[in-house]
Amino acid sequence: MNLTDQEKKLVEQAAREYFTAAVSQRTPGIPLLVTSSLGNLPVAGAFVSLKRQGQLRSCMGQFGASTTLQSAIQRAAQLTATSDPRFPPITPSEVPWLEMETWILFSPEVVDAVGEDRMQHVTIGRHGLQLVAGNRRGLLLPGVATDFGWNAKEFLEHVSTKAGMAPDAWKDPGTTLYRFEGIVIRTPSQQTGGGISSGGGIPPQPTLGAAGLRNVAELIHQCLQALQAEDTQQASQKLSRIPNVGVNAVVLQVNGLHQPGESGLCGLSLSKPAGLQQVAAALCQQAVRLAQRRRILLPDEPVQLTIGTDVAMLGPGAHPDLRGMDCSRQGLAIIDRTHWGFLYDRNTAPDSLAVEIISRSNISPQNAQLFSLAVESTALRMAAQSSADPVTAGEVRPPAVAGQFYPRDEAEMNRQLDDLIP
Repeated sequence: MNLTDQEKKLVEQAAREYFTAAVSQRTPGIPLLVTSSLGNLPVAGAFVSLKRQGQLRSCMGQFGASTTLQSAIQRAAQLTATSDPRFPPITPSEVPWLEMETWILFSPEVVDAVGEDRMQHVTIGRHGLQLVAGNRRGLLLPGVATDFGWNAKEFLEHVSTKAGMAPDAWKDPGTTLYRFEGIVIRTPSQQTGGGISSGGGIPPQPTLGAAGLRNVAELIHQCLQALQAEDTQQASQKLSRIPNVGVNAVVLQVNGLHQPGESGLCGLSLSKPAGLQQVAAALCQQAVRLAQRRRILLPDEPVQLTIGTDVAMLGPGAHPDLRGMDCSRQGLAIIDRTHWGFLYDRNTAPDSLAVEIISRSNISPQNAQLFSLAVESTALRMAAQSSADPVTAGEVRPPAVAGQFYPRDEAEMNRQLDDLIP
């Protein structure tokens, strides 16, 4: 399959329109591809891939059943904007920083060879692969192998793991291997020319607004007092008045439980917004249980509240893309397999905020993903993380048995450890 430059522009324009419409939750316009004969061209499928400074942000599409080019592009663009299960949905504020690749797939065929002979039928830079075994299937586009510098064997191993199977599953005669070809159309980010959209980077409208946020904070305060008095009916009434808008983060700091600067209680849901009412109820219950364990009464004082929405993926913690980050209205969240953290400080710089959130969250930046969130807060600074803040209570107790079971002198103890550990 060959496309002229003009035909590629029609495909690119359609992909951009369908994608930005899905992100903005508006009805798409009618691209010229729809009225062109090119739109009815039979294809094996299409994928739309998004990257931010080379890091994958989202990639979805379809392959297999014959369809028209226009239909395949529309479905791929909409799925990529909203439905990649590996990532949060794309938000309008991050669109200017994304590069787009639109893949048109054609010439699908089954590789009849089995075992290691399959390697001879894979040409890097030309073929994409799909491996199928029962309900398991994995697909990698032609560009993936060239991006990572894989040879044919490595490409087959990675498509096996993409299908949820062992790396050598491609040799199994019980698997079916498909190869296909593709044409890619690349759209640079808005910041490097062209761009997916003609505008972008516009801050989202406030979810609650300053007055609304103060009202919710007061309702939470009243709910806490009611729960502490074991008046569950009054607590439920207060919670029912909280707007149940979708939020990705809620941080609550309660006097008596938290000192200024300490981590607050937090509900974090980056992949999908949660209802503010439900999150507030859970945090109120958590605060009261914590007060009971500490045997303290929560003071009848205002609470500090922060909410986060509009999640944008910034990339690995080791080298995030902080372009467009504005600490006066945005905070950061970081997650790895076991830990998470949230930090907002309207009076700091983005790079300083990124360094601090990694440090206080006890997370290795190489293994973590960093996200920005649009923040509304009653405080100038709010923090939360999965690991507790270190607490020093009174004087530090000296070692009780130093000199009995191990040397009292630190240098001598280290020498003894060196002797014990080869």
